[in-house]
Amino acid sequence: MSDTQKPQRIILFDALKLFAIFLVLWGHVIQHLLSSDYQDEPVYRHIYSFHMPLFMMITGYFYAKTFRKGFAKSIVHKFRQLLLPAITWTVIFCFLQTFKMGLPSINSIVNGWIYNFWFLKSAFLCSVICHPICKLHNYSYLSGG
Repeated sequence: MSDTQKPQRIILFDALKLFAIFLVLWGHVIQHLLSSDYQDEPVYRHIYSFHMPLFMMITGYFYAKTFRKGFAKSIVHKFRQLLLPAITWTVIFCFLQTFKMGLPSINSIVNGWIYNFWFLKSAFLCSVICHPICKLHNYSYLSGG
C-alpha cells in the first residue's frame, strides 16, 4: 500500500466502537439523571462491567500497527494522540472551574489529573509497556511481520 492510499476501514470495529460509545453515554445518563442510586440499577452494572474493557481491546488491536514505527516514534505518536488531549482538557476544566468556583486548589488539580480521562492515560501506559515486552518476546505476528 502506498503512503497516499488510505487503509481500508473495518466496519465491524466501527460498529463495535459506536456500540461502546453508546454504552458510555447511556451509562452516564443513568448515573446523572436518576434520582435513585444508580449503582443499584442492573442496566448500569451490566454496562460498566464490560464497556471499558471493550474499548481497551479495540485500542490494543489497532496498537499493533504502531509497532512498525519503532519505540520512540510510537511513544511520541501515542503521547500526541492520548496524553496531549488529556492534559489539554484537564487544563481547560481547571480554567473553567476558576470561573465557576474560584481558583482551584492543588488538591483538586491533582485529583482532576488522576481521575479525569483515566482511560487515555491507561491506554498510553499500556502502549509504553506493551511495545518493549512484545519486542523482547518477538511477538512479530502482532506487528504484521
